[in-house]
Amino acid sequence: MLIRFLHRLATHFGGCLLFASTLLSAPTWAAGLQVSPVGLSLAQTEKAGVFTLSNTGTGPLHAQLRIFKWTQNEAGEDVLTPNDDLIASPPMLALPSNGSQEVRIIRAQVAGKAEAHYRLIVDELPTPSATPRKGLSIALRYSIPIFINAQDRPEVVLQWGAKTTADGKTLLSIHNLGVERAQIARIWLQIQGQEAKMLNYGLFGYVLPGKTIQREVNTSLTQIKAAQTTLMAVINDRESTVTLGD
Repeated sequence: MLIRFLHRLATHFGGCLLFASTLLSAPTWAAGLQVSPVGLSLAQTEKAGVFTLSNTGTGPLHAQLRIFKWTQNEAGEDVLTPNDDLIASPPMLALPSNGSQEVRIIRAQVAGKAEAHYRLIVDELPTPSATPRKGLSIALRYSIPIFINAQDRPEVVLQWGAKTTADGKTLLSIHNLGVERAQIARIWLQIQGQEAKMLNYGLFGYVLPGKTIQREVNTSLTQIKAAQTTLMAVINDRESTVTLGD
């Protein structure tokens, strides 16, 4: 069964995404799970990597770790599929308050030399309470990118397009013509003689090889294409000038 996560609805934390679901009439418990780093890249010769899970809350917590193959569909939505290419060890853990534990990500069977894409899903599980009471339960889920056979800060070729939406905003489309992922971070307008106008703070999205994503920005296409105005973006940690196609 495919698990689809519409990451545009999530809160962005660098390269990872954080989901929160709330349940009424459930025990109240502290949400203290932290995961670092916010992404993992393994070169072709590297067989394993490490994440550290920490509990910054006041009580114990339990967490479950699963790894999914990560692709994107024709609409640019992320599609996660169960697989056995990578193993999280251990897949379940318990952390006391202020405790931490390393989790190894081990390559089992990643074939070929091409860059491969996965996501580590970390679910914080509510701790059973001896005295249940009504309240609010917040279950955290981290979705963290993992890249195998990866280069550091790969250079990619992107094809950008733009069109005006019904409410006068701009819909940007980004197509990845290369064979490695593209991480799109801040997007802004560099206007001669003026301060930069930010169109997006933080992570804008990932575009996997051969795929296209679409994202809306709250400014008009007329302003983006105005004279003495340059569209800029941070692509794989490099500031880049963006050229829009026809």
